[in-house]
Amino acid sequence: MYADNIWFEHAGGVTMSQYIPSELAWAQDGVPVTLQMEHDAQLKSHHRPDSLAYTVRVQAAQPVEFSLRLRVPWWVAPARSRSATVRCGRAISYVEIRRSWRDDTVHIILPKALIAVPAPDEPPAHSGFMDGPVVLANSTLPRRTTGHNAAPTARRPIPTTVSAALP
Repeated sequence: MYADNIWFEHAGGVTMSQYIPSELAWAQDGVPVTLQMEHDAQLKSHHRPDSLAYTVRVQAAQPVEFSLRLRVPWWVAPARSRSATVRCGRAISYVEIRRSWRDDTVHIILPKALIAVPAPDEPPAHSGFMDGPVVLANSTLPRRTTGHNAAPTARRPIPTTVSAALP
C-alpha cells in the first residue's frame, strides 16, 4: 500500500510524499530521470540522533528542468541554524526545489523532538509520547466512573517500552 503512495507526478515535476527507501523511473519532457531515496542512519553520531535524515539521488540522461517537491511532516521540530530558523506548524506542507537536474544529490534532515501528544479520543485525560513520527508510549489509565475526583474502576499495569535493533 505505501509503495503506491511514495512518488506523485505533478505539473512541472514530481512530489515525494513518503520517506520510504525507494526508486522512481520517470520522464520529464521526454528525458529519462531516476530518483533514488535512501535512509541515512546517521551512524557517525555518538548519541541518539535528534533528526531523521534521507538522501535523494537524481540522475537524468541529460540536464532537464523540473520541480522536486518534498513533504514536510507535521512532527518536524523547529530547526535552528546560523543562517536561518525554520518553523513548521502542525499542517503538512511541502518544500519545492525547482532547477535543472542531471546528476545531483539532495540531503534531507528532518529535526525531531520528544513531545507529548493528547489522544484524539479523550484529551486531556490520555496522552502519548512521540519521538518524531514514532509513538513511544501511551497512557493506559482506566476511565473514571463519574465526576472529576472519582476513583479508577480498575488498575491496569503500565506497559514498559522495549526496543531492539533491527537488522
